[in-house]
Amino acid sequence: MTTTTRVYRFHQYGNPDVLQLDSLPLAEPKAGEVRVRVQAMSLNRADLLWMANNYVETPQLPSRLGYEIAGIVEAVGAEVTEFKIGDRVSSIPAFSISDYGNFGETAILPVRGLMKTPDNFTPAQGAGFAFAYFTGYFALLELAHLQPYQTVLITAGTSTTGLAAIYRKFGFKASCF
Repeated sequence: MTTTTRVYRFHQYGNPDVLQLDSLPLAEPKAGEVRVRVQAMSLNRADLLWMANNYVETPQLPSRLGYEIAGIVEAVGAEVTEFKIGDRVSSIPAFSISDYGNFGETAILPVRGLMKTPDNFTPAQGAGFAFAYFTGYFALLELAHLQPYQTVLITAGTSTTGLAAIYRKFGFKASCF
């Protein structure tokens, strides 16, 4: 049985060049957590800000990183009923990067930070869609209460969330300047 896992960490602040692949003990999920065998990772702007110590939280060195992953559940903690071993899952924006950095061979995440990956998605698609679309959905539909065919100005049109909104997946017209 494997007792270690390799994870990406940084021991100093900077750009992706500061990442190291470190070998750490394989952790078991606690109550309400799931361990995922990572198949794909998606590096986003928050990860870059995190590595550079320019994020809303301050990384404690050495630090793990990574919000967006997709993979296969390989262990579940106590009280977990939503997922079982073998489920395909993707991370969703419902956890702190300082508590659950997940770039590596395995990741431990809280149940609230996972969803089942759609059957027709590849692992790469599963790792890259949730944060962009759910962030846009929450901001535009839940907070702003936009209705179909209203117009919204997207000022961050080159960001993943901006692109998700521009491609009209939410049913309203978007303009980018």
